[in-house]
This record gives sequence, C-alpha cells and structure tokens, in this order.
Amino acid sequence: MPIYQYFNLAVDPICKKGRANNSAVKTVINVELKGVRRAQGKAVIVDPERASVTLYHHPEAPYYDFSRFTLVDQNVTGKPPAPGLTYKAPPGKRLVEIVDSEVVFACCGETNGLWAPNSVIVADGEVIKREAPGIHAKEKYPLEGKFPFFVFDEKKRGLNYLLFAAGELKEPLVFSNGIYGPVLIRDCLEVLSPTEEAYPPIKPNQVPWAYPKIAAIAAVGLDIRGDFIFLAMAGDPKEALECSPKDITDILMQLQTREAILLGLSADVQQYIKYPNGQKSWLVGKPRPGSSMETAFPQGRPISNAILVKDKTTADTGRDIRF
Repeated sequence: MPIYQYFNLAVDPICKKGRANNSAVKTVINVELKGVRRAQGKAVIVDPERASVTLYHHPEAPYYDFSRFTLVDQNVTGKPPAPGLTYKAPPGKRLVEIVDSEVVFACCGETNGLWAPNSVIVADGEVIKREAPGIHAKEKYPLEGKFPFFVFDEKKRGLNYLLFAAGELKEPLVFSNGIYGPVLIRDCLEVLSPTEEAYPPIKPNQVPWAYPKIAAIAAVGLDIRGDFIFLAMAGDPKEALECSPKDITDILMQLQTREAILLGLSADVQQYIKYPNGQKSWLVGKPRPGSSMETAFPQGRPISNAILVKDKTTADTGRDIRF
C-alpha cells in the first residue's frame, strides 16, 4: 500500500449531459481519495444566483442539557450511561427526514452539530446558540471571541466574522444566514492550524477532538468564480482510515476554492443531491468502530442542523463551469 495520498477528480457522468435551465446545481465532481487513507465523495458546485439557501435547525437542540442527559440509549447499546446522566433522545433528524421534494442539494451543518458550547449559526437573521451546557461541559459557557462564519447572503457571501463577548453579539448583524466553522482556506491559502483541541470547546475554532481528525468530513466554500462549493467525503472506517482535514483542504484547493470552513464529521456527515433528471444521490458517514454511536443509531445519526438548497425561479444566466 502506498504511504502517500492522492485523489482523483472527475465530472459526474450525469452532469456531462448539461444542466437544466434555472438549476442551482451547476455540476458535481466525483472525488476519490487513495493511499493509506481511502474515501469517496462528491464536490457539488452551486450557483448562488440560482440558489435559495436556508439553514434547518431543530428548535430544541440549543436546550439539550449535556450535563444531565446522554444521547445514547442503554437499551439499544447495552452500555450503561456515564454516572449522573440519563438517556434523552437527541433533538434532531436524519437528513433523509429533513429534505423535501423541492430541495436539490442538502448537507450537514455546523461542525459540532449545535452540541458544543461554542456552537452557533445565524438563521433567518436570528443568532442560534447554546442555551444549556454543551458536550463535555458541566455548565453553560457564553460565546466569547471572534467567530468565523460562512455566509450565504448575496452581499456577504463567503467568510465573515462576528464578535461575541459574555455571550452577546458586540457588533451589528449584517447577514441573515451563516454557519460557524473552523477556517480551512482563507484568501486562496491553506490555514495550517485550523482547529484547537479542547474539552469543552469554548473559544472559536476549538473542537472536542485531536487534530488531525481522521473520519468522514464535510466542508463548504466559495470558489474563485464566486460559486458555492460543498464537499463531503466518507469511506468505511472498518476497512481503512478515511479522510483528514488536510486531505479535504487539498481537494478544495485543487478545485480553486478561495475560502472554506469545516462542517460536520464522522456520522454527522450526510449529503443529498437531486440531479436535473430526477436521480438522487446520498452519502452518509459512519461512526468509528467501537463507538457507542455505532449501535445507538443504526439507521443513521440524527443531526440538529443542515444546509438546504432549492432552485430559484429565475432566468438562465448563461454561466458555465469547466474542469
């Protein structure tokens, strides 16, 4: 087995036939990671001028108290909960339960799934943040620091920052829909240390895992043409190591991405594509072998937030993309 990594990129055959007028999905790139780590996935190029982007979030997710409850049902896993915790079903849905017939693309959302103390999104002009203790926390921690957001609004597309102090936003909210995540690419350059390990994660870019995380991974970015680019990669963790943040960054750089942030990981990684001909594609990440999540959610892990894309009913702009 080679000790290095490489990847193959190829336009999905379905997309070679061209896209329908007004379709938000411009093209789909099949991606295969080979080497010691192995994973497959799809990079989806979305035309912002033809896309209506909304952020799904479960209204009960910010109030789930991780200092009192556990996501894992002992009756399913056979493993007793940690001392002091009782089981309570997680407030969320699988992506397949979230999308409707009008959605042409969807994927998992915020890096820590609105579970961590530093989880935050902006949906329909409202800041959605933790209102109860998050994962690895015994108390509620207020947001503190300058948080990077990937924004979907027309005049603010791409990477933006919001300053929080003592849990309150300290500057005007100038966009309506944006999602927090550690920055992978800024100004066409790779960010060499995108995350910091912390238990609990409190500050911007802190995560409850060691870098580099090897798992299924998703990301969102803006390419040099101004199009949204969504990338999700997953493999079989029982057969080989999957993907690292560095791998996904390299792929995005090859796809001429100007800026990008990290989205979900492991079994949170879920991606849906509806092609113009009606054909559908699903990608779902698997939890690491031996994880309690492996048996807790055999049909797929519920997620508390997601990115949904629908077509706008606008005239064809005539733009195209080639690789």
